[in-house]
Amino acid sequence: MIDDDLVRAVGREVLRLSRRRVLTPAGAELDQSVFRILWAVAEHGPLSMRELEHELQVEQSTVSRQVKGAVALGLVELEATTGRRERLVRLTQAGRDAYERDGALRLAIFRETLSGLGRERVESLVRDLADLNDAIERTYSVSEGPRPPQPGG
Repeated sequence: MIDDDLVRAVGREVLRLSRRRVLTPAGAELDQSVFRILWAVAEHGPLSMRELEHELQVEQSTVSRQVKGAVALGLVELEATTGRRERLVRLTQAGRDAYERDGALRLAIFRETLSGLGRERVESLVRDLADLNDAIERTYSVSEGPRPPQPGG
């Protein structure tokens, strides 16, 4: 059985890690929220607002505000599609260029950070994080919320 102190220790480290997402590296032109929008669209292609909500795990109002800001900066555009009520968020060339510049900067910083751990530990970390994410997905459902603990488990 995993005791409460160990669960709290994992929780502290996950929280500590999640705080890092608000940091924007020196030299970056995009803040974290805009970068995440561009990342999702660059990785998956044009997405609806609902798909962005799901991908980024944020509320509709947050996605709407962030996309509106990215549109105002000329980084994305909203495209009407035949047969769909929702418009798709698509990168502009300026958005693609900004994503590639900031992405390269963030990749270099993250690579430097990980290199201190060594390849074997990083490979193990990837497996462990994937296992943790899979376990969380088994325990939680976005639509249903957390399942209550089962007796004896």
